[in-house]
Amino acid sequence: PHGPRAFLAAMGLTLEQANLDFTLTYRDGFRAAGDEASARVCQRVHDDEIRHVALAHRWLGRLTSGAEADPVAAYEDAVPFPLAASRAKGRRFDVAARRDAGLPEPFIEHVRRARSSQQRVLKGPRPRPS
Repeated sequence: PHGPRAFLAAMGLTLEQANLDFTLTYRDGFRAAGDEASARVCQRVHDDEIRHVALAHRWLGRLTSGAEADPVAAYEDAVPFPLAASRAKGRRFDVAARRDAGLPEPFIEHVRRARSSQQRVLKGPRPRPS
């Protein structure tokens, strides 16, 4: 279960992907507080994270074969517990940065819709589109 695929899914496609959202939240907070220098640092980290997510996506695809060639299936197969798609985002969901990183739309939507086990228990199952 561990190895390069797990590392790419955990680090690049979960934690660093979440930073695509969190860095902007902190950037805007620093800016609102008048700390432009820290806001610029957060923007730089955000820009770096786009490249890191892109690298993880590209390499997970290269290291995946067969039925798992689908990016969502490859991620779900490789990501180690307790990480999951529900942890690959913040409350603010930056679609543009994910597109800039080359993530395919079905993967972006998978992360956007992902809910933690606590959210599923508290809110119940999501209604399925008709």
